[in-house]
Amino acid sequence: MEPKAQGAALTVRSLTAEDIDTVLKLDLELFDEQWSKEGWQREVSGNGIAYYYVLEKAGQFLGYGGYWLVFDEVQVTRLGIIRSQQGKGYGDFLVKALLAKAREQQAQVVTLEVRENNYPALKIYTKNGFQKAGIRPKYYANKDNAILMNLKLR
Repeated sequence: MEPKAQGAALTVRSLTAEDIDTVLKLDLELFDEQWSKEGWQREVSGNGIAYYYVLEKAGQFLGYGGYWLVFDEVQVTRLGIIRSQQGKGYGDFLVKALLAKAREQQAQVVTLEVRENNYPALKIYTKNGFQKAGIRPKYYANKDNAILMNLKLR
């Protein structure tokens, strides 16, 4: 699916250390639980199983997403689109891009947790073939439940 927004092409590139400050700002906007700058630095430069990507349009940062790849299993760890750009198809585009990257790496299955009341994300994941696999009760710091979702790639 091409996002609703017209104009410059979307690009997906590897997240670099230079992106960390931008990612930290987005995390503050979107998530109750933020990762530290040091944690992000470890993820980007020291974690051999971590793969993070930035979504841009005409060089403008729109969001990011990433996962850990362990053998043939992917665990989505983070995904976020700038709030002002949500609802324009960018989240769906980024999910598709992450799944394509996982397929290139011969992944067999993708798992993730999503807040049970995050209906836009649930819609995107379901649209992309993810299925509910269970509930993680009181998973988040505010005691919200997480829905565990899986997708078989092969």
